[in-house]
Amino acid sequence: MWRASAHGESELAQLQMMGRALGRVFSHELYHVLTGSSHHAHSGIAQAALTPAHLERYPP
Repeated sequence: MWRASAHGESELAQLQMMGRALGRVFSHELYHVLTGSSHHAHSGIAQAALTPAHLERYPP
């Protein structure tokens, strides 16, 4: 699957992590659409880059 398989997580856990990561990327892009801005913040959903740790952690 993806990186989580190296940690021994079940397929369900891997899918949940992938869904969470995609949701965060989608939220970031939706922020741009709704605000009409290409501006990025230093933290939060509007930051310019999200590391794997940001995408995987729970809660956000």
